[in-house]
Amino acid sequence: MLTRCRLCCLLHVLLLPSFYHVNAEFENGEQLFSTQRLSEFNSYGDVTVFHTVIPQHCTSVKWSIVGLKDNVECPEATIYVGLQPGSIPIVNPYNTSFPANTNTQSQRDLNLFLLKTNQSLLLATDIPPPGDWYIVAFLEKRNDSKISQQGLGGLECRYFIQLGLFYQQLRYVPSLSTESKTVAVLTQQQTYAVYRFNIPALTKSVTFTYENCEIDRSNKSNSSSDLCPVGFRVSSDHLAGNLTQAINCQSQTSCSFTVNQPQDSTWYYVRVDLTSSIIVGMNLTLGVELLACTDADASDVAYLMMDSWQFTSNDTLPKWEHLYNYSVSYDEASENTPKSTPVFPSRTLINILSPPTSNLPSRDAQTASVLASWCPPVIRLSSFQLSNSNPFKIFIQNVINATGGFDVPPDSPVILKFQLDSVQDIGGTLIISADIGTETEDDPPEFNSETYITLCLRQGRIPHLTGTTISCDPAYSVTFSADDAVHKLPWNIPFPQAGVWYLSLESSCKSDTGMGPCNSTVLVSVDIGLYACIDGCGPYGDCRRSVDMGLQYYYCKCSRGYAGFGCTDDSKAWSQSYFLSRVLLLTLSNVFFILPCCLALKRRHFVPAVSYFCTLVFSSFYHACDSGSLCIMKYDTLQFCDFFSAFMAIFLTLITMARLPVPLKATLEILGAFGLALGTSYNRFSIWAVAVPVGVGGVVLLMSWSRRWYKRRQCYPTSRRRWLCFILPGIAVIVTGLCIFAFLETTDNYQYVHSAWHVAMAIGVLFLLPPREQSDYKLILNEPCDDDVLNIHQTSEHSSPITGYPSVII
Repeated sequence: MLTRCRLCCLLHVLLLPSFYHVNAEFENGEQLFSTQRLSEFNSYGDVTVFHTVIPQHCTSVKWSIVGLKDNVECPEATIYVGLQPGSIPIVNPYNTSFPANTNTQSQRDLNLFLLKTNQSLLLATDIPPPGDWYIVAFLEKRNDSKISQQGLGGLECRYFIQLGLFYQQLRYVPSLSTESKTVAVLTQQQTYAVYRFNIPALTKSVTFTYENCEIDRSNKSNSSSDLCPVGFRVSSDHLAGNLTQAINCQSQTSCSFTVNQPQDSTWYYVRVDLTSSIIVGMNLTLGVELLACTDADASDVAYLMMDSWQFTSNDTLPKWEHLYNYSVSYDEASENTPKSTPVFPSRTLINILSPPTSNLPSRDAQTASVLASWCPPVIRLSSFQLSNSNPFKIFIQNVINATGGFDVPPDSPVILKFQLDSVQDIGGTLIISADIGTETEDDPPEFNSETYITLCLRQGRIPHLTGTTISCDPAYSVTFSADDAVHKLPWNIPFPQAGVWYLSLESSCKSDTGMGPCNSTVLVSVDIGLYACIDGCGPYGDCRRSVDMGLQYYYCKCSRGYAGFGCTDDSKAWSQSYFLSRVLLLTLSNVFFILPCCLALKRRHFVPAVSYFCTLVFSSFYHACDSGSLCIMKYDTLQFCDFFSAFMAIFLTLITMARLPVPLKATLEILGAFGLALGTSYNRFSIWAVAVPVGVGGVVLLMSWSRRWYKRRQCYPTSRRRWLCFILPGIAVIVTGLCIFAFLETTDNYQYVHSAWHVAMAIGVLFLLPPREQSDYKLILNEPCDDDVLNIHQTSEHSSPITGYPSVII
């Protein structure tokens, strides 16, 4: 297996030629991660997660992924690698279904790659978005259904993955300011300049401009055809590179670029390029202007008064200050919105109401200006972290006299704002529940309306506004009424991105004349919370937590043949008859342990009797939980108890057969309990977990019997009948059961083979369990006693009888 140093050398050989040709304006960095073992994908808990962080101002990033195996004789394996920014990728290699009302758009930026072991995969990207990037890796599931025991069945193969991240970034990027202008100088040696600007929250638009273009041409050309030959590029969250489409300014001496509804609290980057080879130098003046709501406007907004077309005053609404007319307008929000028919007709100011014509002013530029200057009401939600509960975080309105819902007026949307923390929150599921409450005012009798509420969810920015209405991506929109709210919601977003989220609420009413605005304010109750799993994984799954490289996430472990992210895919679910047969076979087969338990009590072997009874109980409950989710306690707890009690039963049977003095026997029993507890916790699936107690108990047994052979000068036990009728048959039964368990067990015959293993163990112990031990004073005096004599020896009135081996086992 490649070592860490060997990986570092390999990565440097691959990546340094592309990194170290840059000048002093750039610097390079790297992130190397420890080797991680890979598992086959049966549930999301089997993936290996890497959390990488790309710093600001990166011009290029390269991930180097190496697949490894610990033995050259192991077969090649296919490794799946998923890469996604912002949150943990939701991989679905078997194309299973998701729970109802689950937003699977979290796979929006998922890139899934295939990699063979002993191969390296180089993923390179130019100018990536900075921040958190997550990589998941897992193995392809084997077609072989055989269940291999660790340490048996041939070569044990393990597969690993190593990851290295190398990046190049600008040392310094100057910032633009709304208070002053910035002069950019371009020359033949420095043909481009990069600047950045941080967008504050609740910004409606930002405009970047260049003007005062001064050109210094070469002496070879006096042409003035190019007034200002520059390329002007703007991008959000990452540097604007050559792949970013340049704005067509027709080589004007001044140009502007507007981004409507930009992403909140994000750096926007501006790049200007010199596009002419005859220009010696050029000076440009760069500026930036904002249209933004204040915090007071967002929290204490006054709604539009729609009783007439006349606004009461200019101070009724929070206003945007228009600074100047823009020559170029670019709407980043609407560009990514799919062109599809909305659920209901989009409402504008014209079709909201039909007020009297006498009150209508002319629809002139002033009306459009009022609409363009309207600020949406934004309500901030506070988060509360809850420990050991579901949901583990909730978002509520933290104001005095807050009601149990939100009043949605008929003339404008209401927008809720909440924050998800990085690393802590992305491993859960964001679940939004909503319902329509009682309207605050009675509807007029002539307007028989049915109320509908449209929810629009967007990360990083306010949903796209068209006047006073929301234009939403259908993938992030839900419309419901009071009648079907229970069918449409809750709304599930697994593994959400960290950052600011916005949820808009809009009302509309259906009447005999069609869809239209409601006549009154609608009360909408909204519950927003982060849950561990969707619906607790349902009746056929168990919600579990995994911690990988400091990242905590939750997943569903399915049972009864169910699959999928929420254990809702029943395409391969077990039938009821198959389920009952499996559970009953695996649980009732343990009833055979009642026979050695009763025999041990009859022969006064109390400690082994307790171990046989515990094996019966814990194995039954464990297999009921493992096969049918009938769990009385945690799965891991039941599994530990099942393995530990089985190992103890084997060890105590061998110690009992050794016929040791009571002090030595008690000492070995307690030491064996501690040792087996340690081994079971360390690796209960390894063959060594069984081999160690069998080996230690066998050594003690042979030493004890060898001592008796030496003192008596004859084989022990001395009775040939004991060997032929009990010891040899018991060993044969246990060895046969062990071979079936180790070499013939598959996922298809598991319930039959494993049940046979239970029966073989119980019957084998029944044959091997020795008769009652002799009295303590004979052990102390070391008086000879032939344990194979069938009659009873009564030494005194107060002595204990010494029984021989019975002719039949009761």
